[in-house]
Amino acid sequence: MNTTSIPDSYRSRFTNIPAKMFAYFDRLLKMRSKRSQFHMAMTNHRERTFEVLDRQFRSGSEIVSLSPDDLLNKLDFNQNDLSPERIESLFGELRTIHFLHNNGFTDIVPIRASSMRSPDFSAKRIGADFQIEVATSIHSAPRVFHDSVVKWAAAKLKNDGKLSQMDSGSPESYKMFVCVLNSSGAVALNQSSACINMAKHVWEELGSIQNLHIAIVTGRVSISEGTDDCVYPSIHAA
Repeated sequence: MNTTSIPDSYRSRFTNIPAKMFAYFDRLLKMRSKRSQFHMAMTNHRERTFEVLDRQFRSGSEIVSLSPDDLLNKLDFNQNDLSPERIESLFGELRTIHFLHNNGFTDIVPIRASSMRSPDFSAKRIGADFQIEVATSIHSAPRVFHDSVVKWAAAKLKNDGKLSQMDSGSPESYKMFVCVLNSSGAVALNQSSACINMAKHVWEELGSIQNLHIAIVTGRVSISEGTDDCVYPSIHAA
């Protein structure tokens, strides 16, 4: 199978994927490293990958009331950044839009990065304002069990300034840090109860801030425990 370029037919078939993304994917596929999650998906499930991505852009655009091109621009897409972190972070933000929508959030607004520190999204839930920041643990990251995930998430909030980026709202606003857990080992070996425990310990590591919520998003559903996606403390109390 040729995985050095995107088939021309895909551009006319998957019309919800912005044109910038096709050019970006072509550049990614010409890179020497073939071990990224995107390269694996293109090798093993090429058509399925684009079907899912097309659907994600279509539904994500509908949720935030933007065209796919405008949504991509709001997600601060950088076509010159070809690192695995960048493409997985972009997909992580797309997944966050659906996660928020599926958990009762409305008025979801992606906020383009600027010189001023700001969150990735603002949203409302039952009248309450939320400032939302997202971080994605990439597929190849060596994070598997509780301690490594908690350490990574807490460091993102403390050392990378993601906690302060959620301070742009009113003092009454709630904050939510969404950890998109894409690391293969962590997703495979942790179910809902473990994910809730991780979120709880990240929250406690930050000092149990009352208006802060920690979300773990994997997209995985297990037979025994249902969806792994969770929020701590529960947003139902917010």
